[in-house]
Amino acid sequence: MGGIISKNFYSSGLQLAKKSVEKLAALHPQVAVTGHGLPMEGEELEQGLTKLVNEFDTIAVPDYGKFV
Repeated sequence: MGGIISKNFYSSGLQLAKKSVEKLAALHPQVAVTGHGLPMEGEELEQGLTKLVNEFDTIAVPDYGKFV
């Protein structure tokens, strides 16, 4: 299975992206096949989404600039 996200994340609206991640995590999905990256499921997906929600600003937001 794959990983959740890296700093290569691309979004023109990071605050909206953060809200989307929070909404997705609240749904407690069992499987995610997103069209990018590898499919994820089960505990790996749950833990990855939880970590992304809790650490979004350090995991997904670029260190500098708007698009990095």
